[in-house]
Amino acid sequence: MKNTFRALIISLILLTTSCVGTAIATAVVVSGTYIANQGYIEQFVDRSYDSCWQNMDAYVSKLGEVTYNSKNEGLIKVDYLDGGTGTFSIKKTTERATQISLKCYRYGFPSNTLAEAYFAGLFEQLK
Repeated sequence: MKNTFRALIISLILLTTSCVGTAIATAVVVSGTYIANQGYIEQFVDRSYDSCWQNMDAYVSKLGEVTYNSKNEGLIKVDYLDGGTGTFSIKKTTERATQISLKCYRYGFPSNTLAEAYFAGLFEQLK
């Protein structure tokens, strides 16, 4: 009877500690996924890559100081005049469809406010 009770206690301890570990790991993964998606917007447009790039390049140059610009990589990095940074990205998906995305940071943290404000202006130009 004593051995059965010990085995039951040990099993219960192992079960509860593994569930706690699993719960903590799940919470970390979920919060990491939530934070990773903050300040990020992407959209597909029915335009060629070159047309999107020209519009994006002209639009971003008005927003602040461009710190990186590479048409081959499809990246433009900018420091906004009113604070914060942004990375505009463009990818060719088909001959006529192009994916554009924007990731914004303010004070080192992802910023949905900046992403929504600056992406709306770009998307209007690409319609």
